[in-house]
Amino acid sequence: MKKSRVISLLVVALALSVVFAHVSEVDAAADRTYYRSLISAKAKNVYDSIYKHYIKDKKYTVKKVNINFDKYVTGSSKSNLRSNLSNVIEKGYYAFYYDHPEIISLYRGYHYHWYISRSGNTYSAYSVTVTVTEPYSGASKQYGSFNKAVNTAYKKIKKNLPKKASREAKLYAIHNYICKKMTYSKKGNDRKQVAVPAFLSPHKGVCESYARSFKVLCDKFGIPCIQLSGNTYDSNGQGSHAWNYVQMTNKKWYLVDCTWDDQGKETLNTYFLKGTKSKGTDGKAIGSTRSPSKSIFTKYPKLNKSSYNGHLSCNMPKTKFTTLMWSGSSIICRWNKKTAKYGGSHITGYQIRYSTKKNMKNSKIKTIKGYNKSYAAFNIPKKYHWYMIRTYKKYKGFTIYGQWN
Repeated sequence: MKKSRVISLLVVALALSVVFAHVSEVDAAADRTYYRSLISAKAKNVYDSIYKHYIKDKKYTVKKVNINFDKYVTGSSKSNLRSNLSNVIEKGYYAFYYDHPEIISLYRGYHYHWYISRSGNTYSAYSVTVTVTEPYSGASKQYGSFNKAVNTAYKKIKKNLPKKASREAKLYAIHNYICKKMTYSKKGNDRKQVAVPAFLSPHKGVCESYARSFKVLCDKFGIPCIQLSGNTYDSNGQGSHAWNYVQMTNKKWYLVDCTWDDQGKETLNTYFLKGTKSKGTDGKAIGSTRSPSKSIFTKYPKLNKSSYNGHLSCNMPKTKFTTLMWSGSSIICRWNKKTAKYGGSHITGYQIRYSTKKNMKNSKIKTIKGYNKSYAAFNIPKKYHWYMIRTYKKYKGFTIYGQWN
């Protein structure tokens, strides 16, 4: 057999691509191997080699990973071999990357090296190594502090949950923890795209950081969860985005998007345990506002059409003012009351927000308890000209808010 020179290839980082395509319901995410279940045997060899390197052997600071194949990757020519090997490594690498967001020193770029041998018209690759690219300098040295912070967050969330908490309650607590802990920011280095910012200061990141952090905590609670990436569409046009699917005890899958529910000082549940037909903040069906692509992986859980029918994930009703008028020094407010049950229970009441400015800057809030209330009067200075109203509900220590109107 003839040996050729060592070949090196730099792999350009690719965005994970996904699609709303149906695949049989497999509860593989519970043991963090959902993406592994989608790849070929040779790609699994890549995945398992990376798993052994980082998780079994804990070689966090060693960037070069030896890939052990059960059988050689082969090709009919050098270019064909290169293509086959590239495909196998890509799928194995990204399957591991998305199954294990707790490995914070792994990023979307990598090099791989291999030797070529030839026997007749068959070319084979051997002594394959993958050299990972850290998302930011020093990532591999933060595992101790990162794991400690994750465990602290897990214990804090669990402590504040009611006894025998439902899966919905656990997920809502995780969702709220991520939204309240993090601030959306595109500034800074690639640290903002890994799970680190939810647990270590500064707590700033983008959608991928939200999604990966959410999965880290779902994994701690043993809840089936996967991360997806693709494109979303809103009034500002098209943009890349990342979010999650979770599987509930009814074996159905639902969408969770912490990024879009994080509204700064407020946390919504508009994108918590939703389906393709659920309405987003723009009033459009969520399934029509995001379009996962299909470059690397093409088979994913079938997202349920409707929202999960729970106390915390219910679509909170909108209401609106029917009267706003001054009577002396009092503002008189009347609105459409909401007496139906939402997610199995009545709303708790209403909140009225008022400000001197149209953008509601420095606004104040009045809370009116009682789902059957439709009237309120309170004394405030007449300089307050702008008003909004929303519903809210309290349930087992949680508060869920409707959209301001």
